[in-house]
Amino acid sequence: MKLIYDILDKMYQEFLLWEMAEEAGKNSIG
Repeated sequence: MKLIYDILDKMYQEFLLWEMAEEAGKNSIG
């Protein structure tokens, strides 16, 4: 069970990084 949580946690953190990168990209362009 712990393995699933580790994978989900990693995926969630990568998702947050992508979200922040997109926001930063929008801000730098606009």
